[in-house]
Amino acid sequence: IDSVSKFHVEEVLVITVVGLAFGAALLAQSLQFSLALGAFLMGAIIAESRAVRRVEPKIVPIPDLFTAMFFVAVGMLIDPRMLLEFWKPILIIAAATAIGKVIAVTVATYAVGYDGRTAVKTGTALGQIGEFSFIIAGLGVLSLQVVRPEMYPIAIAVCALTTLCTPVLVKWGPRAADTGSNRMPRVPMRMLTWYTHTVRKLTSRPV
Repeated sequence: IDSVSKFHVEEVLVITVVGLAFGAALLAQSLQFSLALGAFLMGAIIAESRAVRRVEPKIVPIPDLFTAMFFVAVGMLIDPRMLLEFWKPILIIAAATAIGKVIAVTVATYAVGYDGRTAVKTGTALGQIGEFSFIIAGLGVLSLQVVRPEMYPIAIAVCALTTLCTPVLVKWGPRAADTGSNRMPRVPMRMLTWYTHTVRKLTSRPV
């Protein structure tokens, strides 16, 4: 990449970078690994090159194009009849995912020394599952055939529901945290505040 960048021809540089990414993905697939693994490793290598500042602005529109194609392809694989058939597990998994992630992230954020309001804001912002979940589900259903076929539309539906719920959680989460802190008894509130200050002091000390 550094050698190609010396020619100062931006088109050649872009073609080289994209070609290396596709080549690494195909190489990983030929070795029976994931396509994403090869592309990820090549992206990490490209990020360490000296020409990355010239490459990055040129290739930003390319991921946007493939992202649009990816979501269109995913949407075409959804069978609405299966969503109606499995609406109960979809709602149960979506609720468990949202509530579980909000609680887990909030507790973990508070445990490392952040205040309660910041912890709740972090937990509510991460209360959804991303598109990587149904990538894994699709790999298990379509390629490896190790999970049941209905898991794929369920994963997509859960991702969509939790993503739609995230703005509501982000809006009302901090308000709920403020309301809870105002109504909490003084002794538990002092203990929580003492814990936060103690963790911050310990983590801020030079090693």
